[in-house]
Amino acid sequence: MKIFRLNKKYFLLGIFLIFIGLKLEIALANETKDILRVLFFMRTPNDISGRAFIRNQIFGLKKRGHVIDVTYFLKSVNDAAVKNLLRKFGINNLFYYQDLLKKPQIQKTYDVIICHSGADYAPSVNKIRKSGGLLGKFVVFLRGWNLKKGLVEKKPEHINLFKDVDLFFSVCEYIKERIIELGCPSEKVVILRSGIDCSKFRYSEHAFCSTGQISLMTVTGRGLRKGIPYMIKAVAQIIKKYPNVKFTLVGPHNVNELIRKLPISISKNIISLGWQHHDKLPNILAKANLFMAVSVTGPDGSQEGIPTAVKEAMACGIPPITSHHAGIPELIKDKKSGFLVNEKDVDDLVNKLEYLINNPKICIKAGKQARHTIETEHNNEIENDKFENFLLNLVLNS
Repeated sequence: MKIFRLNKKYFLLGIFLIFIGLKLEIALANETKDILRVLFFMRTPNDISGRAFIRNQIFGLKKRGHVIDVTYFLKSVNDAAVKNLLRKFGINNLFYYQDLLKKPQIQKTYDVIICHSGADYAPSVNKIRKSGGLLGKFVVFLRGWNLKKGLVEKKPEHINLFKDVDLFFSVCEYIKERIIELGCPSEKVVILRSGIDCSKFRYSEHAFCSTGQISLMTVTGRGLRKGIPYMIKAVAQIIKKYPNVKFTLVGPHNVNELIRKLPISISKNIISLGWQHHDKLPNILAKANLFMAVSVTGPDGSQEGIPTAVKEAMACGIPPITSHHAGIPELIKDKKSGFLVNEKDVDDLVNKLEYLINNPKICIKAGKQARHTIETEHNNEIENDKFENFLLNLVLNS
């Protein structure tokens, strides 16, 4: 009994020493971790509350211990609400860019200066840097719609970015190739996907019966490249044949005029919820059986990269019907994790919708694969780790 007590005593002491050792190891790791001071340039504070991929990056770097400041070009009515949101994550510095330049007490030297809305505002940020107003490595995000201005037109202030910017982030291979074609050195462009918070957008089987009520949904922003007219034309044909189908549109688009032109027997099955806060989307998507987002190339040449809403639907286990457009085929494996149709092809879209309505088991199988794709290839935590490593390598190895 005495030996047992002695052994137990040493066993507990050993456990205690291991615990202390782990605590010391973590403390030492935190002390030796390279901390970056990062400035994010936004179009408006609303980009933080309204664009999940931007918010995820800001909070992801903050979570990893880096110091974050945020500045913006356009004021908005929600500035105070955004400040409160940032404070919840320990980010206290949100200021108008003119204040950044004029007030001497505001920090002007950073390890990294990051600009979203690249083609629109990167030339202005570059001008500020070159005038000596800001110091730091310059990083620019270029998404599909960014390529419609300046870069394609080869305006000098945009083409100069290829020389002055230290690193470009592209959301997909398609956009990366476009940037290189426009004259950017290939070593300056890397792919960073828009990650999805899989704990927020949770998986479930979105089962349905062909003869029961079927909920078809889209979540899109403004712009002709979103393909809304083509979706409504296709849905009108589907509802005529399958009156058990209801179509819900979520987003800041005005579709009432398009809906009013339809017969009442069809229009009553089409609902526009308008803009919804991003936090509400998981519950809204939970009610959908099928998701549709048929992006098209706009009249001005604007394109998508890969729509974030498609990824969010996939994370929920909803198989998306989307188009052969820009980087979307890099995300969707046709007939496995989703279903692809030709751009602006209403008949192709109608045929695909009808096929899936009559084959609900295929939708369940595709939904499972869709979730797996997001968990393994577009996971927010994985992409934020990549983001941090890209920035650390840029600052420490150059």
